Amino acid sequence: GFQGMTENNYKFTTLGRGGSDTSAAALGAALKADFVEIYTDVEGIMTADPRIVKGANILNQISYAEVCQMAHNGAKVIHPRAVEIAMGSNIPLYVKSTFSDAPGTLITNERGGRGNGGEIAINESCASGVANLSDLAQFRIELNPTDIAAGRNLFEDLADAGISVGCLNLSEKEAMFAVFSPDVAHTCKVLDETGFKYELNEGCGKVSVVGSAMRGVPGIMATFVAALAGKNIAILQTVDSDTTISAIVKEEHMVEAVQALHEAFKL
Repeated sequence: GFQGMTENNYKFTTLGRGGSDTSAAALGAALKADFVEIYTDVEGIMTADPRIVKGANILNQISYAEVCQMAHNGAKVIHPRAVEIAMGSNIPLYVKSTFSDAPGTLITNERGGRGNGGEIAINESCASGVANLSDLAQFRIELNPTDIAAGRNLFEDLADAGISVGCLNLSEKEAMFAVFSPDVAHTCKVLDETGFKYELNEGCGKVSVVGSAMRGVPGIMATFVAALAGKNIAILQTVDSDTTISAIVKEEHMVEAVQALHEAFKL
């Protein structure tokens, strides 16, 4: 499980959330297992949090990279470190339910899809799922465009103070990032002490659409923006990669945003 001992003085400790998943993946890698099965209280990885989207579907297969992105962006079915360990050893992971004989979700190198009975079929959608993260605050920092080192100084100051930032956008005149709400006071203190002018936007959340098949497909951002605009949800900031598009929104709109994106991407 999630219990363990420190290496030198043999004190008992815990590994934290996801420790059981990570232990299983590490054992599987060490034993060169054919696969690892992780049993949980749901029947597999779903296209969204079923508490938010009642029509969320079970994925029969998903890639390591996609499920890592979903986990990092708020999905809590499996810990991303467990997936990273399995990916490093190319060991398939199965996520199954303790309470049923459902086949669960296979996590492997290949992207899956939805087959019969409401599971996601390959090529039906370029996205694999929608994830959400709560309890964020957004900072907008004013930068001096004539000071080329301003951005470097800002993030060095934050790093020196032990503050981890996410959802990062940096331009000549402005930097935007998000921190978790418990870090707001510390971040404000650092910015005040270092003289940066900033705007704080508390009570935010992040919604993300994840899918390796989105790479290079025209219209993905248009679909994303249109889905939120159709519900009159303001996008405070966007962040994207090859496999993920995320938006910072007010937390009061996050549930509706997840539902809108799930519908728009036909998940």
